[in-house]
Amino acid sequence: INWKLAKKAFEDDGMLVDVYYEYMTTCGWEKLFGWISTNSNVTSINCYIPETDKNLEKIPKEVAAYIDVSGFYCFVSILVGDITLFLRFYEKTELECDISPSDIDSEEKLFALLGVLEEIKIIAGSPRYLVCPENSKEGAFIVNGELVA
Repeated sequence: INWKLAKKAFEDDGMLVDVYYEYMTTCGWEKLFGWISTNSNVTSINCYIPETDKNLEKIPKEVAAYIDVSGFYCFVSILVGDITLFLRFYEKTELECDISPSDIDSEEKLFALLGVLEEIKIIAGSPRYLVCPENSKEGAFIVNGELVA
């Protein structure tokens, strides 16, 4: 990726940068939640289980049982060097992540972020991830680590 071209996409306009992993599966979620549970760079976990009306600060042991439950969610923050990556589970078929564009202010940070995004893609078995302006998948500027815009 050419940093000079990518840098413009990470200019801070007050909006977040979104990352979407598409075509997620229960098996992929189980693997991803397992990775999260053992990752030393995780700084926070908030999972909500509707049937018990409880928030947990860890991944539930039987997380696969909750993936299809309406209202179940998990929010996780992970440090990637100086970058905070927020992972959000809302629905079974898609992982949404957020980053502050101001966190990506150098080529090194961009490559560190892309390295973790690729790692998540492999662990989760997702065939594709998109990096785009907040709430704008059609404006994706990175697809699977390649600059497209």
